[in-house]
Amino acid sequence: MILNSGSQTGYLWIGPSSFSSSIQNPTLANVGLNQGGIYTLSVTDNNNCSSSASLQVIVNPLPIVSILGNQTICVGQNATLTASGAVTYYWSSGNTNNSFIIVSPNINTNYTVTGTLNTGCSNSANIS
Repeated sequence: MILNSGSQTGYLWIGPSSFSSSIQNPTLANVGLNQGGIYTLSVTDNNNCSSSASLQVIVNPLPIVSILGNQTICVGQNATLTASGAVTYYWSSGNTNNSFIIVSPNINTNYTVTGTLNTGCSNSANIS
């Protein structure tokens, strides 16, 4: 947004969950679902002229990824680990796009799966 004087002196952001800031480029840390909504920026120049603009921020939820499977197996046996809660999966063992893997570990092993939703949001789960 460009005002006719070219020098802005005041910024005021107003948004959901009582958000307000007087800095030009505020940062929201640890964003939660309650911070999605309409944010309005009002800018005032040296001549006390002001203008405002609004934008909608959409905060997508993280997937709730979980792993089901037999956590105790004997050496030489196979176990199937099945992930749920997302659309695509990446397993720490390198297997991608399958919601399940078949494992046969020789020692105690920790497995991690990262699940991603169509929105691009990802989350992980572990099993050992």
